Amino acid sequence: MDIHLIEKNESLRLLIRKVEKEDWLVLFKAVKNSTFPSDLPLKEKIQTETDAQKWIEDGLRDWKESKKYTWSICVKENPTAVIGQISISKMLENHKWSMAFWISAEYQNLGYAKESVVTLMEILKDGDNNIGFWAGAATWNVASNKVLINSGFKLCGTQENGYVCNGKMNTIDVFEKN
Repeated sequence: MDIHLIEKNESLRLLIRKVEKEDWLVLFKAVKNSTFPSDLPLKEKIQTETDAQKWIEDGLRDWKESKKYTWSICVKENPTAVIGQISISKMLENHKWSMAFWISAEYQNLGYAKESVVTLMEILKDGDNNIGFWAGAATWNVASNKVLINSGFKLCGTQENGYVCNGKMNTIDVFEKN
């Protein structure tokens, strides 16, 4: 399947579309919100509006180069309002897609993260049952771990050296779905 063709999709309540240049402001506001976890790398990487713009530009470049694909998540009722993002990148070592996502604080606990994860997996698996997915979520990030489990991922273990943020090593729970 050519992922380049999957620029826009819909689920029951969501519109999931290729990230656009203008999405930087929503990303910036979400990351700067006091409820966005400070121990997530995205919060550390995006300190200024310029950082957010560069993040989006890098995502568009990665899409063009087939390295990583990022979609913005919008509620169908208001398709111009971005409520989060979901991305995948190909992992060379295990031939799986690595998945990451975030949802703005005011839209959390409404099932939107799970709906976007499940929708994207269904679209990518359509016609290709050999596709597998991988995700790592900080052990302390109970909400993301719950989304992954409720989306059909299986907990495969824990990785002590998951990622560094704010000078501190964070342990991640490792999930897979075939």
